[in-house]
Formats: sequence, structure tokens, C-alpha cells
Amino acid sequence: MNQLISVKNLLVLAKGLVGKYVLVDLRNDSAVNGKIDDIDSSMNVTMSDVIFTDAGGNEYYYNIFFIKERNIRYIHIPTEVDINNLIVSSLEKIRNPKKRVINLKTSRLMQRQLETLQRVEEIKKAKQKMKEQLMASTSKE
Repeated sequence: MNQLISVKNLLVLAKGLVGKYVLVDLRNDSAVNGKIDDIDSSMNVTMSDVIFTDAGGNEYYYNIFFIKERNIRYIHIPTEVDINNLIVSSLEKIRNPKKRVINLKTSRLMQRQLETLQRVEEIKKAKQKMKEQLMASTSKE
């Protein structure tokens, strides 16, 4: 569901800015300049290495800064970023997530699952065979 929401609005564009330094204008005429670490499906933004500028022009430094989606007025896209490529690459990440790395634990789990499926098939065949034998014995009588 979150992926569907991401694709149907400009959240895709914002998620493409993760890892980049941007300027975010807030509704109270403040501004936040820093590196975007994460943007969730509600468009809440987590930033690091931030300089917060209040409406009076005073600047404050923060290691980590969280912005609630309702407080965002604008996210300024850096001039060196190609918007079309950014959207396409963000959509590719949503459509084709990274493949899961198979480690020893995962491979053992997959092997056990295959063995269990084989046992289930054997049990089904045995039940079917018993059912056929029962039907054959009742039809002879």
C-alpha cells in the first residue's frame, strides 16, 4: 500500500533526494538545510548535519533533525539534480527492490521448507492411494 501511495504522488521525487543536501522551507517561515537521511510514506523527513534558520534569521546546528510532513512548505531540489532521472531511478527502486542475500541460515530454512513440501506430497499420495484402495474394496463387495 505504501508503494502505491509513493508512486501516485511526488513522494517519489522526494525519496530520490535521500542522501543529498537540500533546503527545506517550513510553514512557520523557518528553513532547514542539511542531508536527507530518510523520508517515510507520509513524507516525514529525517535529516542529519542540519543548520536550522528560524524566522528571525538565527541559525542553530543539529546532528539529527525530524520534520513532520504538515510543517513542510517546500523542498528545494538542488540545481545539479536531473529531475527526470531522479524520478525514473526512484521508481526503479520501488518496482525492483534489492534481491535478498541468501546466507547459510536462509539456505537451511529453504532446504527444510522443500523437504516439508516433499513430505506433504508423499502424505497426499499415500492418502490418495488408501482412498483408491478403499473404493476398490468397497466396489468389489
